[in-house]
Amino acid sequence: MKKAHFHITAYARLSSLLPVFFFCACPVFSQQKISGFIKDIENLPVPGATIVIKNSKIGAYSMADGSFTIEAKPGDFLNISSVGMIGREVLIRDHARLIVIMSFAENNMEEVMVVGYGTSKRKDITGAISSVSHKNFNKGNFSSPDQLIQGKVSGVQITSNTGAPGGSFSVKVRGYSALIGTGQPLYVIDGVPLDGRSLQEGNNPLNFINTADVASIDILKDASATAIYGSRAAYGVVIINTKKGRAGAPKIEVAASVGVSSILKKVDVLNAAEYRDAIQYYGVDPSFDKGGDVDALNSILQNALQQNYSIAASGGNENGNYRVSAGYLNQEGIVINTGFKKYSADLTTSTKLLASKKLGLDFHINTSQYLQDGSSLASGNEGIIRTALGWNPTNPLRNMDGSLRISASDGINPVAISQYAKDNLKVTTVLGSITPYYKITDWLEYKLLVSVNYSSGFSRLSLHQALGAYSFAFPPGGSAGISSTFIGWL
Repeated sequence: MKKAHFHITAYARLSSLLPVFFFCACPVFSQQKISGFIKDIENLPVPGATIVIKNSKIGAYSMADGSFTIEAKPGDFLNISSVGMIGREVLIRDHARLIVIMSFAENNMEEVMVVGYGTSKRKDITGAISSVSHKNFNKGNFSSPDQLIQGKVSGVQITSNTGAPGGSFSVKVRGYSALIGTGQPLYVIDGVPLDGRSLQEGNNPLNFINTADVASIDILKDASATAIYGSRAAYGVVIINTKKGRAGAPKIEVAASVGVSSILKKVDVLNAAEYRDAIQYYGVDPSFDKGGDVDALNSILQNALQQNYSIAASGGNENGNYRVSAGYLNQEGIVINTGFKKYSADLTTSTKLLASKKLGLDFHINTSQYLQDGSSLASGNEGIIRTALGWNPTNPLRNMDGSLRISASDGINPVAISQYAKDNLKVTTVLGSITPYYKITDWLEYKLLVSVNYSSGFSRLSLHQALGAYSFAFPPGGSAGISSTFIGWL
């Protein structure tokens, strides 16, 4: 009985161990849950990444924190991809938790560029297109986006028309010019075309954009690239893409810069001693020697302080993202009493709706207000620079009592223009768009863009009555004028 009891007990123990043995061994040959995290090289999570088992249709997506879970077995390969990142192929070994680090894609041939109604990879584009990303922008304090790519793109010539803060720039794509019309390219901001009009002649139509919000600038040069925009693109197209939010943890960016600008090179003109020598050498009437010694150009120039501050917050998840920013720019001109101030704010959101994520809504609004002082007085035949270069260096700019010397026989005193002529412009701009879209198939998407562009300007020009002595250039008795301009369309 004891022996039989012994064998029965042993059998019972063996039978109770066998299921445990097979339970532990089976996972080696069957699917199990594999989990892990996907991060970028900055140790930030990569949400929305696609994880697919190689040679199968089994896949998953990473969550907002970069985590993922997929049914797989050791020995399988996981193909992991995400927009803007270099794809990875990862072998599943014995461990059940993976940490995958992905690098940002740097291959320009795979770079996605905005073209017409959609996007294309650079290698698939046959037209002449140039693209400059924010990493390659010019560094400094700039009032408009066109200055970011000055000298950066072959076949595109960008020159300043006045040199004044906030002044206009001429953009020539492949040397195109026009007998009639502006001869300037068509500007497209996040899909919204602008007609290039400004509220004051000599004013830059792109001044309302905060340069810190610009992500990239694409330039369409030839007919095949610009055809989709029609006759408006006869002189090329400049597409400005602003920064968008990225899925991931909230991110705050703060930037501040302060600088000083001064004239790079002065025009070589006669000083007082050389002027007197010229009077004697050429036998000119000695009365032209007024007995003084002044540098009229130096009297109207200054070392100009520049300040630029911006702050932005962004974030999101697999269902949407956002970015909000604000900026302040204060740029003094190198000519006294000239300057440019800008206040700007920008909001961009993108939301995916429905469980399938096929329906989405993009929203963007940009608001800004800038103040420009003295821009139209720094150029022209009666401008400050022109009159300073033509001033007699032996003629004092001020009388003995310190008052400004104003006499028609002396020519226009440049310091008098800076003191008694005021030109102020205030422009408020709102650029907004709302874009609902529906992804019909993997290669077909319907998108509707509704946009509004509103600009209003307030200009004030005043001339002191003292300038009436220059009746050949200014109205006697002084003058003042106020004008208001509006540009807007839907």
